[in-house]
Amino acid sequence: MLLAALAASSIALATSAQAPAPDNALTLERAIQVALDRNYDLRRSQYQALSSEQDLVIARSAILPRLDFNGSISRVRQGSGTPIVGGVILTPRPTEAFWSYVGSVGATQLLFDGGKWWNNLAAAGAQLASTQASIDEQRLNTVFTVEQRFYELVRAQRQLKVLGDAAIRSRDQAEFTQRLFDGGRATQADVYAARANRDNDEIVRLTQERLVEFARQDLAQTIGWNPAEALAIVEPPQMQQEPSTPPPAEQAVEKSGITVHEDFDGEFAAKVTTGRYEWTRMAGIQVGGPSNG
Repeated sequence: MLLAALAASSIALATSAQAPAPDNALTLERAIQVALDRNYDLRRSQYQALSSEQDLVIARSAILPRLDFNGSISRVRQGSGTPIVGGVILTPRPTEAFWSYVGSVGATQLLFDGGKWWNNLAAAGAQLASTQASIDEQRLNTVFTVEQRFYELVRAQRQLKVLGDAAIRSRDQAEFTQRLFDGGRATQADVYAARANRDNDEIVRLTQERLVEFARQDLAQTIGWNPAEALAIVEPPQMQQEPSTPPPAEQAVEKSGITVHEDFDGEFAAKVTTGRYEWTRMAGIQVGGPSNG
């Protein structure tokens, strides 16, 4: 039962490895763009910058004129009754209702506080510049981390494909050895060795499949991907191309601006002097001795 499950998992891997990428698969450029929009650390830096901007506005408001206004309106109702003042009964008073208005205006202006306002304003400006620089740093760090984990996932997937192919070959080899044993052309030990090799390759493939999921999880966490959505990537097209041929040596020398000579003789050779130090140094290097005599 276990061997059948391992063989079935190998077949499933071979089929999935050859399947085309889904339509919503992320390219490297798209992954970077998603990370710049959703990365938690970058968004936290942006919120800190917004908070620093408000702190700068508050610090600047301390040196600006301040105008305060307060106003209120109310309606007062006084019930009827007979007022008594000093034991004397006055004329009864009917029920009355009247409006009450209150208003005040105040203006303040800071003239001198020992330079405290200047220090607060400078500190708020420096804090804002620091948070804005942190945004740029975090943005570069985010792009670098996305590229690193993207290529790590590509590497893990490619390694998984190689191990999957090796597991399929081991399975085929085990089946072929079994047929040879049935035909009397292989021993039971050969069959056991082929099966052990097949199972070991399948275990290595399953381990690599776990590493692929870890790499996929790291990339999803970096770009802020929704855990409920499957994450698939598209390998950069330049990774499928053959490496370019290096330029000829003559072209590299010409581009570097170095003067070279075809022959070591004549006037050029006369300018080069050698002595005991040079010879003993080179001899020491050749035989593994000291660099000079």
